[in-house]
Amino acid sequence: MSRDVRVVARAKLTLSLRVLGVRPDGYHEIEGLVVSLREPHDVVGLRIQPPFGVRVRLSGRAVIGVPADETNLAARAARLLLEVAADGEDPGPWAASGLDLSLHKAIPAGAGLGGGSADAAGTLVGGARLLGLDLDAATLANLAARLGSDVPFCIAGGIAWMRGRGEIIEPLSLPSALTRTPAPPTPYAPAESPPGSSGSPGPFGSLWRPGPSGAVGVPAPPGPSRLPASLPPPGPSAGSPWPGDHDAGGLSLVVAVPPFGLATPTVYRAWDELGGPSSARPVPLPEGLAGLGLPDEMVNDLEPAAERVEPRLRPFREALEALAGAPALLAGSGSAYVVAVASAAQAAVVATQVGVELRAMAFATGLATRGVEAQKSPD
Repeated sequence: MSRDVRVVARAKLTLSLRVLGVRPDGYHEIEGLVVSLREPHDVVGLRIQPPFGVRVRLSGRAVIGVPADETNLAARAARLLLEVAADGEDPGPWAASGLDLSLHKAIPAGAGLGGGSADAAGTLVGGARLLGLDLDAATLANLAARLGSDVPFCIAGGIAWMRGRGEIIEPLSLPSALTRTPAPPTPYAPAESPPGSSGSPGPFGSLWRPGPSGAVGVPAPPGPSRLPASLPPPGPSAGSPWPGDHDAGGLSLVVAVPPFGLATPTVYRAWDELGGPSSARPVPLPEGLAGLGLPDEMVNDLEPAAERVEPRLRPFREALEALAGAPALLAGSGSAYVVAVASAAQAAVVATQVGVELRAMAFATGLATRGVEAQKSPD
C-alpha cells in the first residue's frame, strides 16, 4: 500500500450564474453552469504521518490568504477521512495514523475559482486512496457535500449544471471538438511581484487583498449530494501522464485575476442588501459550447453585488475587455474574470498583455474533463 500520493486539483469556473433566492436553511438557491479548467491547478500531496492529526504545509505563488490551520478546507477533508477510516469495519493499517498535507497553490484565493474546494476534493480522492478506503461515488459525493457547496463538482469535474446550494450536479457531455489534447497552456503572472508582495503599483493597486478567511466558496451544512451514483470516482490512474491526460481542447479562455480578492459570503450579503438583483449584462455563449442545449447568453447575478463590495472591479473588467476585444464575465463571486478568445495563440498573447499592462495574474487555458486526478508520487 502506498504511503503517499499526489493529486492535481483543478480550478472551477462558473460560466453562468443565476441566484434564485434565499432558501429556508439560509443558503442561496443557485443555478450555475460550471466547468473545470486546465489552468490554474493546485497539487495536493498526502503522506501518512504519525501520530494522530493533520498537518498542512503551503507552497506556490498563490499562498496569500490561504490558511494553514484547522480552518483550511483540505485539512477538514483530511480529518473527515480519518474519522471514516477509524469508524469502518476494517479500518486498515493506516486508520490510526495522521495525514501530512502539502498544498502547492496556483489557484488564487478570493478569486471565485474554487481553490479551497478543489484542494478539499483532491484530499478526499487522494486520502481515500492512501488510507485504503473503498468509497463509491455516492459516498464520496456525500462527504464532499458536508465540506462545501463547490466540493462535489470539484470531484466530478468536466462541465455540469450546478443547482440547489451547489450539491445537485447534472453533468453534461463535452462536444467531440473539445476532446482533443491541446498544446500546453500558458499561465502568466508578473515576474517581479506575486500577489500580496511589495512592488511597483499597477493600475488597480499593488496588494492582494482576499477576504478575512481567504475562503473561496460558500460553506455548506452536512447533507446529501445528488451527484449521480453511477459516476465512477476520479483516478488515481498509475498509467496516465502527469498531469492532464484528460484535458479538453478547442475552447480558448483567458482567466484574469486582479490584485485584490473578494470573500464569497461578503458578496452574497451585498446581493441580499441590494434586494437580489439580476444581471443586466449578458455575455454571448462561446461558440465552442454550441450544441449542448445551453442558453445563448451567460450571466452572473452576483456581479452587481461584487462591484458594490469592490469598486475596482468594473475598471479592471473594462481594461481587460479592451485588451481582449471581447466581453468578460465575472467568475462566480469574483474577483477573477474570464474572456473567450478565438485561439490558444490569442489567449497566450492576451494573458501576457494582462500581466504586463494590468499587473494581474492571468492564465491562457481551456477546459478539462476531470476536476481531480491522483497519481502515486515517484519513489
